[in-house]
Amino acid sequence: MSFLLTHRQVRLAAAVSTPAVSQLYLLAQMARAGGLVVMLLDVISRTGQPIVIAALGSLMIVYVLVGGMPGTAWAQFIEAVLLIAGNARSRPSPNTASR
Repeated sequence: MSFLLTHRQVRLAAAVSTPAVSQLYLLAQMARAGGLVVMLLDVISRTGQPIVIAALGSLMIVYVLVGGMPGTAWAQFIEAVLLIAGNARSRPSPNTASR
């Protein structure tokens, strides 16, 4: 890309594309984590689910902004623990599974 465009155009393309891709990734990650917390807390209200997702997303953004790279690592760790807990909770117990 740098061979076809000038230095300024390359920097402009990087400045535009990086936040756009980051926003899409951030939105997907927060929706996934929020959906998991909704499931773990048994929130069934149609208005409560978006509130929980938005609150969790805001909390994650603040935590990562304040904590820097260690905050990011801890946020990923907490999300992994929640995913494992959600997976364990959503699976039927072998004792209760129909035969």
